Amino acid sequence: MKRNFCLLILLASIIFTACQKDQSDGFDKTGLNIPKGDRAILDFIADVEAFKDTMQIRGPLAFQKDGEDVEVTGYFHRDDAMLIKAKLSNRELWHYLQGNNVVLLKEITADLPDSSAFTERQFFYNESSLLDQRMRSAPSLDSLQNSTFVAMTIDSTDTRANPSAVTGRAMSYMYGY
Repeated sequence: MKRNFCLLILLASIIFTACQKDQSDGFDKTGLNIPKGDRAILDFIADVEAFKDTMQIRGPLAFQKDGEDVEVTGYFHRDDAMLIKAKLSNRELWHYLQGNNVVLLKEITADLPDSSAFTERQFFYNESSLLDQRMRSAPSLDSLQNSTFVAMTIDSTDTRANPSAVTGRAMSYMYGY
């Protein structure tokens, strides 16, 4: 009887230990510490991309927003959105988030009507301001990755200059409001 009780306790311990969620998945970037500067943001983005396959994927969700077809996919680590990708008719928007704030907006557009050229724009943010912006162009998506970034400027009234507006748009894409 005592032996059966000990085996039962041992079995319960093994099951309990096995059911415990391993928190050491190698990716713990969900805090509120926003990376400071382009290099730190790019390092953070590299981490998101490296662990993207281990994240929970929500989507793709398809809907219309402001009369335009939108397809959205969200990548989540635990309950935090890390990347929200929105595909629209002539552009893709990649919103990389840290602590529910967009830290990098990557916008890839196809020059219409024949899509013979592509442009990528990147916007770097902290909690309250646009830190930097740059762009690159190429005749194809494949060659875009090898093209060189150049500095660019946008008007302060452009919504991409406002981190709160960019974060709000990303959340509206993901959650449909």
